[in-house]
Amino acid sequence: YQPSVSKIIHKGSILKRLKQGAKFLKENPLIFHFGVGSYAIFAMLLVHIHQLLPIYIHNHLSESSAIYAGAKVLYALGALLSGIGIRWLFKKTSTVKAITILMIFSVIAFEITAFTQSSIIIILVSLILGLTNAGARILRVTYLFNHVPNHIIGRTGSVFQTINVFIRFSFITLFSLTFFTEDHNITWAYFICGLFIFISIFPLLIYY
Repeated sequence: YQPSVSKIIHKGSILKRLKQGAKFLKENPLIFHFGVGSYAIFAMLLVHIHQLLPIYIHNHLSESSAIYAGAKVLYALGALLSGIGIRWLFKKTSTVKAITILMIFSVIAFEITAFTQSSIIIILVSLILGLTNAGARILRVTYLFNHVPNHIIGRTGSVFQTINVFIRFSFITLFSLTFFTEDHNITWAYFICGLFIFISIFPLLIYY
């Protein structure tokens, strides 16, 4: 047996591998812009689920934990439906365009959350975010596998993940300020999350 393509195996420290991923992305800026921009939904969704949602339900809606549980269930359902049908739904649409559409829906979902005060709305928004987040991640990973060589994709993934962690850390720190836990001010956090995703759309639109 002779392999048709020789495997390229890089060995070295974590820092060296991270530099290899950064070097590849520097040489391929379009993939870098796509990878960072398309990660915005995932970053904001984690902040929403783990930090903002409980405060929103308690302070803004004055509801019980049942609403929180219902929102989580609907989010899981949305993610499941997205996993089953997202490729079929966008089978005639380019990946970048499909992710852009999902990001726009996410912006709308966050802004609706910021400007309304309804338990039903927050549950439906969780369903939408489940659909858009899971769908964007499926399409994003597929796109990267098709455009990044196999021996370097783990390194590029580390670069994207590092940037994503930094973004989440920054927003979690911001929303930990006392201002966002007073009265109904948590709605400003949702407005900011929607605005961040909206800004992240621009690189995709420009290069698409």
